[in-house]
Amino acid sequence: MRDTYRNGDDVMLQYNDCDGCTPCTVNSTLCHEHGCPDGWRDYERECRWCGSEFYPETKWQAECDESCAEAMH
Repeated sequence: MRDTYRNGDDVMLQYNDCDGCTPCTVNSTLCHEHGCPDGWRDYERECRWCGSEFYPETKWQAECDESCAEAMH
């Protein structure tokens, strides 16, 4: 059982490695249920400004760091 999501947040309930759903594994990849409120913590995003891959710290984060967010806005 894991203790953290890929973005570094702690898994609090430890129920099948997610607080919001019962994920399954498909081809060795953890897959959250559709609509899982905590699923965003495990998926990489591409920064809208520089294009680098990152794990978001908040649900709506679209840029990888503060400098990219400032440049974008």
